[in-house]
Amino acid sequence: MKLAAKDFRENLNLLNDIDYMVSIIAYNIAPTLKKLKAATTVTLCDNHRNMAHLWKVYRTEVTKKLNICAFDLKETEKAIVVLFYDEKFLLEKIQEEYNAKFLIELGYRPDESLEESLKNLKARYSKLVCPHELGIFLGFPLEDVKEFITNPYKECLLCGYWKVYHNKENALKTFKYYDEAKVEILNILYEGIDRLRTIAL
Repeated sequence: MKLAAKDFRENLNLLNDIDYMVSIIAYNIAPTLKKLKAATTVTLCDNHRNMAHLWKVYRTEVTKKLNICAFDLKETEKAIVVLFYDEKFLLEKIQEEYNAKFLIELGYRPDESLEESLKNLKARYSKLVCPHELGIFLGFPLEDVKEFITNPYKECLLCGYWKVYHNKENALKTFKYYDEAKVEILNILYEGIDRLRTIAL
C-alpha cells in the first residue's frame, strides 16, 4: 500500500515529538538520504510543534536515526536553519575543481577542512540574507549559481529545487530523481520509522 502525501500530513499529528521530527526531516532531505544530493537545508520553526526547540532536544537522536550529519547554519528567536549532509559526498562536491576555485574567490581557504568550510558558510550567512555559495554546498550546478549572481532578475528556464538557467533537460531529470526519493521516503515512513535505517545502504 502506498502512502499519499495527504495521508502523510494527516498522520503526522498522531506521532510523538521525536518521530514527528524524524518524519518531517526525512521527507525534506530525502534526496540527501538517498545520496542523490550532498546536502539539504531545512528551516525548523517554532510555529508548529516547537520544531526549533525540539531540534535542540533531539538532534542527536534524529541524526542517529537518519544516519546523517547536521550543522546549524543560522538561528533566530523562533527558527533554526539546519544543513543536513553526507560528509563524504559534501566534501567531494565542494572540492571539485571549479567549485573549489569559486569558493576560494569568496574567501574560503583551499586547505580548510569541511568543518572549517561550514563555519565560514555560517559566518557569511550571519551577514547576508543567504550567501550565494550555499548553492554549491547544496549541489546546485555552478553555472546556474553564477548566472543567478550575475543576473538575478533574468528569467530562468525552470524553477524547482533551484533556478535553472542552463541544461534544462539534465535539471528535469535531477528534479525527477529528487521527487522519486521523497515518494520512496513517504512509503518507508508508512511502513514504520524504524525502516528508515535501511535506506541508502
